[in-house]
Amino acid sequence: MFIDAWHIEPAVGAVIMRRLLGLPECDCADAMVVWNSALPMNARDAEAMLALQEQRMAAATAEPNVYSTTVAAAIAKRYGSPRPALSARR
Repeated sequence: MFIDAWHIEPAVGAVIMRRLLGLPECDCADAMVVWNSALPMNARDAEAMLALQEQRMAAATAEPNVYSTTVAAAIAKRYGSPRPALSARR
């Protein structure tokens, strides 16, 4: 379920901020998904955590999934199919 862009969503950011400030967890089910998926990190394991993030991103984008195909279909419907030279990996 890793999507790096979720870190900038206000709701996700609020959960992360609660954890950083030592506040109690929320009772919202969606917030609990974020709360329970947190991986603690520090200066000693920063490189390993960055490598894990890259690995998860590569795995999440290796094959089309429901999210990517739904978004691609919505974009194609609104703007037409992209030219073959376009790539999301650039």
